[in-house]
Amino acid sequence: MVKLLAYYLPQFHEIPENNKFWGKGFTEWTNVRKAKPLYQNHYQPRVPYQENYYDLSNPQVMIEQMKLARKYGIYGFCFYHYWFGNGKVLLDKPLENILKTPEADLPFCISWANEDWVKTWHGAGGENRLLIKLEYGQEDEWNRHIEWLLRFFKDDRYIKKDNKPVLLLYNASIIPNRNKMLALWDKRVKEEGFDGLWIVAMKRLETDNTRLTGVSANVSFEPRCAKMQMIQSSNCWFRYKIKNGEKLSKIPILRHIIYARFDYDEANQIIINRKHKKNEYRGVFTDYDDTPRRTKWAHMYKGATPAKFQKYLEANIQKSIEEGNEFLFINAWNEWGEGAYLEPDERYGYAYLNAVKRVVQKYRKSQDR
Repeated sequence: MVKLLAYYLPQFHEIPENNKFWGKGFTEWTNVRKAKPLYQNHYQPRVPYQENYYDLSNPQVMIEQMKLARKYGIYGFCFYHYWFGNGKVLLDKPLENILKTPEADLPFCISWANEDWVKTWHGAGGENRLLIKLEYGQEDEWNRHIEWLLRFFKDDRYIKKDNKPVLLLYNASIIPNRNKMLALWDKRVKEEGFDGLWIVAMKRLETDNTRLTGVSANVSFEPRCAKMQMIQSSNCWFRYKIKNGEKLSKIPILRHIIYARFDYDEANQIIINRKHKKNEYRGVFTDYDDTPRRTKWAHMYKGATPAKFQKYLEANIQKSIEEGNEFLFINAWNEWGEGAYLEPDERYGYAYLNAVKRVVQKYRKSQDR
C-alpha cells in the first residue's frame, strides 16, 4: 500500500518573532479568522470544526491529531522545519514536543523550508520586505544543523527509506555548496548507524531538475506545479482592476490583478496525466485558497469538493502503485491559511478524512484478496 504523508504546518503557537512582526498573539489562526470573501459564495473565512482553534504549544493537541490521522488512513506527517543558520530555528515546539511525548505515535519526517522569511504573506497586502535572512554558512553551520536533525532521525517514529532518514528540501536548487553539505550530512548519519540520507527535493515547477546531485528522489508539490503549467497556457481566470471597475480575463495583466481563480478539475487532470518515474513521488491537494494570507491578491481553486478529492486521490494512488513509488504526499493536514487541509471544518465536517479512509480501505481490501 502506498504510504500517505500529509504536510504539516507548525505555525499554530505563539513565538516572539511573530509577535514582533505581526503583533502580540499572532498564529496562523489570526489571518484565518479575519479572512473576507472576495466574491459571491466565496468560502471565507474557513472555520475549524466546533471552532477548534488549537494551540500547538499543548502536547495533547498533537497526540489527538495523530490519533485522528491514523484512524482515517494517513501514514505520517511531514513537518515544515525553519532553520535560518547560526542555530536559529523557529516554530520547532511541535517537533520538540513529539520527542518528549511517546503517546504521539504517528510516523513523521521533516521538510526543511529553506527560504528567507519575507513580508509578502500573512495579510501583508503585497508588501515584500525581508524579515529573517537564511544563512547557509559552511561546515560549522552544516554540522550544527545535522546534529539538531539527528535527534529526530534517531527516533523510532521517524520515517526511513532503506534505513535512510527521509528529509525533504523545499528549494534544493538554491542551496549554495549543496553537494558538499549533503555529502557531509550523509557521512554524519552513517556514523550514527544509518545507511545514509534519503533526500527528497520538492519539485515546484515542472521544469525543475528532477535529479539534482545528492538528491535521492523528488516530489511534485501541488498545486504549485499544476498552477504554473496552467498559467503558462493561460488556463485560468484573473480578476483585475480597470478604470471604472473590474473585469475577468484569461490574460494575466500582473499590475492590475486582484485575484486569480484556477479550475480544480483541470489542475488534477494535469497532475494525474503527468508521468512519474521511480522515486518521483506524486502530490495531491485537498483544496487551495490563500485569501487569509494574500487578501485580495489571492490564488484559489474553484470546484473542489471531498468527493472530487477522493476520486483524484484514488487515481494518484493507482498511478503510484504502477510507477513503483512508496510515498504519496498530500497538501496538507493543516494549511488553513491556504485552504489546504484534511482537518475537519464547519462546512464539510470529516468529509475529507472520510474520503481518505474510503480510498485506503479499498486498496487494503484489494491487497488482502
